[in-house]
Amino acid sequence: MENESNTKVTINGIVGIIFFILIAILFVTITGGILRLLYSWVPLILFAGALLVNYKTVLKYARFLINRFKTNAMQGVAALILTVIFYPFVAAFLLGKAFLDRKITRMNLPHREQDQFVDYEEVTDEAEALDLKPLSKADPDNPYDDFLEEEPK
Repeated sequence: MENESNTKVTINGIVGIIFFILIAILFVTITGGILRLLYSWVPLILFAGALLVNYKTVLKYARFLINRFKTNAMQGVAALILTVIFYPFVAAFLLGKAFLDRKITRMNLPHREQDQFVDYEEVTDEAEALDLKPLSKADPDNPYDDFLEEEPK
């Protein structure tokens, strides 16, 4: 009897290990496919899109890298190396920044021409008078009221 339970535990353990290995292989394959896709043609499309949407954003990034070299050479080299290594993410960042820059420039443009008039309603100065009761003091013995009524010397 005891021999059968040990066999079941051993088989369950082996099945679990095989299942874990298959899941790990699947994960590595999917991750490799995504990275291959990211580092192949997708960044080129994103970079071209950034240039089409707002080319000034890409020029600003290039100026940033050049200024980084001028001010601190080590930071410039590090920024360039990181840009080359992570160029798919840089391309996506530049595309997003290009969209935001375009949106900001469109928001700053005037919404209407100068010759166009705005519709408005003329308000008259004759307003209905409100009948209000005079206010009474809540506490007539309040010593702080004297500070407000007193004239400065």
